Amino acid sequence: MKLNIPALSGIEAIIRQRMAEGHIPGASAAVWVEGEKVYETYAGIAKHDGTPVGPETIFRLASMTKPFTAVAVMQQVEAGRLGLFDMVEEFIPELAELRVADKNEAGEVIGSHPVPRPVTVIDCLTHSSGIACGKTQELVYPDVRIRPGETLADCVPRYKDILLDFDPGTNQIYSPIAAPDVCARIVEILSGETIDVYFKNHITDPLGMTDTVFALSAEQRTRLAEGFGKEGDVCVPTKMSESGIFNDLPALYSGGGGLFGTLDDYGRFASALACGGKGILTPESIGEIRTPRLSRAIPGISRGFNWGLLVRYCAHTSRPQPLPPGCWGWSGAFGTHFFVDPTRKACAVLMANTTTAAGSSSITCRDLETAYVAALAD
Repeated sequence: MKLNIPALSGIEAIIRQRMAEGHIPGASAAVWVEGEKVYETYAGIAKHDGTPVGPETIFRLASMTKPFTAVAVMQQVEAGRLGLFDMVEEFIPELAELRVADKNEAGEVIGSHPVPRPVTVIDCLTHSSGIACGKTQELVYPDVRIRPGETLADCVPRYKDILLDFDPGTNQIYSPIAAPDVCARIVEILSGETIDVYFKNHITDPLGMTDTVFALSAEQRTRLAEGFGKEGDVCVPTKMSESGIFNDLPALYSGGGGLFGTLDDYGRFASALACGGKGILTPESIGEIRTPRLSRAIPGISRGFNWGLLVRYCAHTSRPQPLPPGCWGWSGAFGTHFFVDPTRKACAVLMANTTTAAGSSSITCRDLETAYVAALAD
């Protein structure tokens, strides 16, 4: 099936429908095929004063930072410095004596036991490590998370104090920050560069991504989309932190979130992933990222859903997952979303920022996928 380019206009139509329903104040979206942009749309407003969404608008990427971390890890694998099944304690000795929560039938923590096997890099990349996820995240993570003025080198060793939610490799529960942070910290150790510098030197600069950063300049702040939320059927202004995630930090240097960027910038990144690496990775490494990793015996893994390396893999088409099998990508908490269609060397990106987006379950994320599928034709 080929892509019917004129039919992609359905993306704008559905964005405007969601604007009318009060889900979003505005959004931008685009589709690239073999590295060429074939469709783009900008609709609605980015700021409370009515400033329209445009190519220059900067959005909070939140968890759409995670695929950058996956790329950085695979770059280290390509360089021969790292293996996906390496134990994280080889690089971060503080994580050598982790413990796992014992819970009663109500899910309450009643004790702990030593981790039965070491946590590996691939555990962290597939949300199967148990680090700072589920109920146990609420107990300790607020006390060990990154603090103002700190780096990953400061906070990641403190993750030793987090009880794992389950024995590594036996379950999968989304780890929003901590597990990707472990991966990012390993990249820092192996490369000698902090994660912000690493992303710049090895991903964003090589791809010409000039507006994708952890810390905005004064000029970039003038282009940052302002916050909106939904009250009833109306989209209303609200406060959003400039950090994108944590209110008390001017910047969050994390493997799990914190980047800002524009539609075109992320399109450059997604197109590189769709076109076999395009200078930042080999096609074989892209294959490693998109390969479904977890057994269907693991709770939550199904006929249709699986994890690649910090990305969602679509194995079977369904209503909540309308993309053709083999597509993969991820979302951000505030309404950003992207996916790669490897069969057509295509990718699509959606940019929006609202406090009520609901991340990967955002209605507008599924809208983008549904509109793209509607444009597929024989």
